[in-house]
Amino acid sequence: MEALVASGRIRPFAAPSNAGSRTRSFVRVQDGCDNGCAYCIVPLVRGGDRSVHADRVISEVAGKASRGYNEVVLTGTEIGGYHSNGIELGRLLERLLAENRRPPPAPVLSSAAGGQSGLLEPWRDGRLCRHFHLSLQSGSDSVLERMGRRYSAGDHQRAVSQIREAVPGAAITTDVIVGFPGETESEFAESYDFSGEWVSAGSTSSSTRPAPVPGPPPCPAR
Repeated sequence: MEALVASGRIRPFAAPSNAGSRTRSFVRVQDGCDNGCAYCIVPLVRGGDRSVHADRVISEVAGKASRGYNEVVLTGTEIGGYHSNGIELGRLLERLLAENRRPPPAPVLSSAAGGQSGLLEPWRDGRLCRHFHLSLQSGSDSVLERMGRRYSAGDHQRAVSQIREAVPGAAITTDVIVGFPGETESEFAESYDFSGEWVSAGSTSSSTRPAPVPGPPPCPAR
């Protein structure tokens, strides 16, 4: 990554030098992607998967804490795939928590989750944000295969179950692509049925902007 910054191909993320009135700051730990999904341009525009050295991440997080930030958000294109010199995301989080044991306000580390072994162990520490984003994209295995995704709908469901068991009360979010080229009615139905626990039919509360708009689609269509 240092070579790419030096060449001018990418620019380092510049966060404010001190907290001031802010409580949250961001630390990029990973960029790029090697997955090559059929619908995604990320590997072309951001390059291959690369991770920031763990020592540098730890130093940067410590610096944020010393400048008064109460929350540090670790960011990346495919953060669940973090790996640097044999250190994966779970181990990086363990080191960050162990080496930032200062009195309150202690930094809270927010992160997305991947499928690495032992990744959920650090969430035993209450300073980690209990939020996981697991991209589903489709609940149909045949569509996932055409997309070039490296998991099945069953794999996704098992990951959700593991999170719920290991981190009770965690917020779990996802995203789904509808109408992927070639998707049949039966494949859509598979995805619809699988996504039932994720997707609501939409809010009808008067406090939300869509509520007063006339002509919402009927519930079956939603």
